[in-house]
Amino acid sequence: MIVVDASVAAAWFFNDEVSEYAAFAMRRIAQESAAVPAIFPVEVGNAILIGGRRGRLSSEETRKAVDQLAELPIVVQRQSLSIGDDLALAEKHSLSVYDAQYLALAMGQRVDLFTLDQRLAAAAEAENVLGRVPG
Repeated sequence: MIVVDASVAAAWFFNDEVSEYAAFAMRRIAQESAAVPAIFPVEVGNAILIGGRRGRLSSEETRKAVDQLAELPIVVQRQSLSIGDDLALAEKHSLSVYDAQYLALAMGQRVDLFTLDQRLAAAAEAENVLGRVPG
């Protein structure tokens, strides 16, 4: 299992954000599944919505993105209401509370966190949970 954030998921659907890193994360998910915090569907859904509004995705591409997400073995982890812990982690690494939830999930599960967000990646590296492409 891995943790993947919305920045990686968005890269799966927007041609100008394609990366080997995001593609590798998708392959890992297909092989072993992913856990995400409850904010993930909202963040990814909003990215797809805004992408469609801005002409970055056609209605067909939007439908395909939604279908593709539904087929991936991604499990939304319901976390306890630990706002204090999330705030402390966010403060420690200068993150938003949203991003701290991804980091907390990866740390709690002791799994790799895949993100294209530089600040979140730095925090994941500091906590020894940053996902990497081998090689």
